[in-house]
Amino acid sequence: MGRHLPAPERRHTDGPAGQLSYLVWGAAGPEHPEQPGQPLVLLHPVNSAAAVWHDAASLIALDRPTYAIDYRGHGRSAAGGPYLPVDYAADALAMMEAEAITAAHVAGGSIGGAVSVELAALAPGRVLSIALFGATVHLGVPDAQMAEMAAGLRELGVREWFAQHGADIIGWASVAGPVERLAELASDGREVDTVIEIIHNTFQLADSRATAAAVAASQSVPALIVAGSEDPTCPPAMARALATYFGTSAVILDGIGHLPMIEAPRLTAALLHGFLAPEFGQSFSETDDQ
Repeated sequence: MGRHLPAPERRHTDGPAGQLSYLVWGAAGPEHPEQPGQPLVLLHPVNSAAAVWHDAASLIALDRPTYAIDYRGHGRSAAGGPYLPVDYAADALAMMEAEAITAAHVAGGSIGGAVSVELAALAPGRVLSIALFGATVHLGVPDAQMAEMAAGLRELGVREWFAQHGADIIGWASVAGPVERLAELASDGREVDTVIEIIHNTFQLADSRATAAAVAASQSVPALIVAGSEDPTCPPAMARALATYFGTSAVILDGIGHLPMIEAPRLTAALLHGFLAPEFGQSFSETDDQ
């Protein structure tokens, strides 16, 4: 008999900027009553939500308690800035405190890379490892591009803007499903002014490069860096640069775009499963596309 995939439970706690919402994947069922692995905290890309990890997390949670936070201004968490990676890290830490998680592995997507290193800096010793998918610690979007996005969001509305531009964000090879999912998550109950403020903060102002360097230098944090070969938002070159902070190589996934967790959830889960083996015995750095 196959193992049943655990369904998530939605929980809430008070955060620094208001109520936070998050998902918890519990035990897999009576045939697998306990999850022996250390907890895993999942950090979503900006303008998505905890649920972006749903399919991958359901597989990962067969082996370990798994948690995914909705940052402030995302998903079902209350809006309220500021909206920088260090602020999202404070939200994740509030969730960890609410769940009595003393230490956890952390996986982040896109700006979740910056959130991951900020969390490691906020809570030294509590981040056991960092796995990053299509991630970055700095984007630095130019003013003209930011103004164009803001104008488009006001004209089209949040859902339609992401529906029209989702393929540009995820990658040209993306099928309709991930684009539709991104548009759904990006627009779920969110006001356009909030989305524009979030984009300005996280796309233009956010810069966690110094934090990444400091964490890599001062803490023993194993890292897995993954990027899709077709990612236009955080392309392979960016992943390779990010990997240098941690003295590793990037894993490049052929034919995958910016959001592996919804484009290829089984592959994402398999990479995490191998990386999070207790002895860290299986390294994926050898799979870099050289």
